[in-house]
Amino acid sequence: MKRFGLFSLFMIFAFILVGCSATNEPIKLKHGVVYKEHPNNQDFDNMKFVANDYNVEIHYPHFGVERIDKKIEGARNKEFDDFIDIVKDDDEHMDSSLKIVFNAHDVRGDIYMFNITRVVKLSKDTEYSIHGVLVVNTASGEAVISDNLFNIGQSSREPLFKRLDQAIRDNPAYAPYYDAKKLEDRTMDISKTFSNVDFKGDVVQFHYDQNEIGSSAMGTPKVEIPFRDVIEFLEPTIKAVVEGELIPTNED
Repeated sequence: MKRFGLFSLFMIFAFILVGCSATNEPIKLKHGVVYKEHPNNQDFDNMKFVANDYNVEIHYPHFGVERIDKKIEGARNKEFDDFIDIVKDDDEHMDSSLKIVFNAHDVRGDIYMFNITRVVKLSKDTEYSIHGVLVVNTASGEAVISDNLFNIGQSSREPLFKRLDQAIRDNPAYAPYYDAKKLEDRTMDISKTFSNVDFKGDVVQFHYDQNEIGSSAMGTPKVEIPFRDVIEFLEPTIKAVVEGELIPTNED
């Protein structure tokens, strides 16, 4: 009886291994291969696309929801195509590379914000990074990718400045060294985006350099505002996704 029990356990374990290896098989695409990485979130899998003939690596989430995944994979494909269009005729393209990482932040249970970091290298001496954001609403099954988290128009910048100003004045560690004029100039400058934003749970963090919004004694301030307090300032399509609306596509 004991022998049968051990044999049964072995067979079950072997079956599980076979099942896992089958589901983790690399997915071959036209220009590369997709691998499933180790999951660290119950709502989505972490995927990695590696190109066949170019130094391209894209790490992105897969939710198992068709509408969400089609938008993410469409963005993945566009990033790859745009990069290849730039480097394909360059004799030195072997020195070029593209790496994209989606960093997840669970800001409200069913709302995920992903900071997107694109690092593009075109030659040994030319490298730059571009930032963006992916927003996913798992309740509505919708997603949107944007270059900007916030509405960068003038009408949104003034109330956002006032909200940031109040948060800093309420922080005794920053208030004595704070320069409201510097923050206003930084926030109202339409040439500036909000790539200095990160998330920590349901809090939005605004990161500033030393002397950027105050004296050097202020250090490198990190101004925190509850996510619910910045929803009204979000880029319109992002705001719609957060509020549960569906963004029409050409297939709708």
